[in-house]
Amino acid sequence: MQKVVDEDIRRIKMNKLKLIKPKFIVDKNGKKEAVVLSYEEYKRILEDLEDLRDVAIRQKEPSRLFSDYHKERMKKK
Repeated sequence: MQKVVDEDIRRIKMNKLKLIKPKFIVDKNGKKEAVVLSYEEYKRILEDLEDLRDVAIRQKEPSRLFSDYHKERMKKK
């Protein structure tokens, strides 16, 4: 289960973060003080954080085989 979760996190990071093009506000010494993002980039980051939170929460849930889940669902029909 851990490998799937790690791959989910990696996919989220690669698909979303590469699209972000931040601009930085720097002080007189060139030290970065703030970040400016477009509203769309900001929304993507919030969605990523929610996705990562959900992945972290689900890590604690017990896992089961899809075939077992499918059998159970078919019995309910």
